[in-house]
Amino acid sequence: MEDTSSMVMDKTAFAAYRALRQVADEYKINVDPPRIVFVGETSTGKSMLVQNFLGFPCTFTNAGVATRCPVAYQLRYNPNAKVRHVIKPEGIEIEELAKHIGLHMKRIEKESQFSLEPYYVEIESNSYPDLEILDVPGLVAGKGDANVRDAVERMSFSPLNIGIYTRSSYERWT
Repeated sequence: MEDTSSMVMDKTAFAAYRALRQVADEYKINVDPPRIVFVGETSTGKSMLVQNFLGFPCTFTNAGVATRCPVAYQLRYNPNAKVRHVIKPEGIEIEELAKHIGLHMKRIEKESQFSLEPYYVEIESNSYPDLEILDVPGLVAGKGDANVRDAVERMSFSPLNIGIYTRSSYERWT
């Protein structure tokens, strides 16, 4: 059975979240979950941060294959969930998720190089709050298709999103 403390937030905040969620459920109040967006240049660790956030290997790590489309991890709180499991895509076990996403990225790379269509992954657990984490393709500074860069920036920078910008450790903070 999974621990009911959260991997995403501290114990006190998660206990408060669970109490608020119980009230919202009781009064049938629909609350849109917050969205955290990891954005930055190519190869700055966005997907690895997502993996650390979720607490298990869910992102592909393959040299030469980058994130080719936005990946929207939709976390669903279920107090009755015994273990963390993948709801969408159907038929994928949690241990297979990273490989599955890697194959999807390779397909996109081969077919179209890039897609603006998000790939949705829904995960249910008693240790996650309702939350969406969006892992967007890297922004290649000054290179590539300007339309692609603009599209990634539009989907990333919204007043409703919590943005986390990653930078290479080699860049100067000036």
